[in-house]
Amino acid sequence: MIESYENALQFAVALVCLCVSIGRAMRTRERAWILLSAFYACWTLGDLYWEIFLIFLHITPPYFYVADFSWYASYLLLFLLLRQLLPPEAWRGRRLLPWIGPVFAVAMCAFYLQFGDVASNLVCMALMALLLYHAIRGLLFLRGAADRRQTLLCAAVLVFCAMEYLTWTVSCFWKDDSLTNPYYLADTLLTLSFIPLLPGVGKAVRA
Repeated sequence: MIESYENALQFAVALVCLCVSIGRAMRTRERAWILLSAFYACWTLGDLYWEIFLIFLHITPPYFYVADFSWYASYLLLFLLLRQLLPPEAWRGRRLLPWIGPVFAVAMCAFYLQFGDVASNLVCMALMALLLYHAIRGLLFLRGAADRRQTLLCAAVLVFCAMEYLTWTVSCFWKDDSLTNPYYLADTLLTLSFIPLLPGVGKAVRA
């Protein structure tokens, strides 16, 4: 029951963010707002699928990969958003520090393989490695840029990734459906991480 309430909260927050993003996309006709709207749309579809099972059948969805595909699409859309909004100069030159992201993703994948299936862990690893690499690279580039308004977007993407990893890690150790389960706090923090993406895209578009 608690899982249903928490998932409903995440669905509601993502839906509100979707409506705001669609409104800005219609007003500005900017591709970035369309990509962000698609991100929220994919996420809400995954949450909706999950919530239907929790409400009507009182079970976790047996075919969880249906929701997973929606969330994987969300990660890919965030990656495309970073590529769209950061200047081409951000991707030039060789930097070692951004590779911390992919290395971290690989290490966490090796850990999660003890608890989950191979295919989903590999897909998550690849998509998260892309997100972490590009968000870190963007932040490093913006430190020396005259206009740093894209910084909030890169930081928001990193926070989103961090909350995803926190949620996944906690779920490996705690399974009970009670308020004492830290998974629900971690997933609520993940829900809140959706919100900074809106001002992040807004500032980046103006830049």
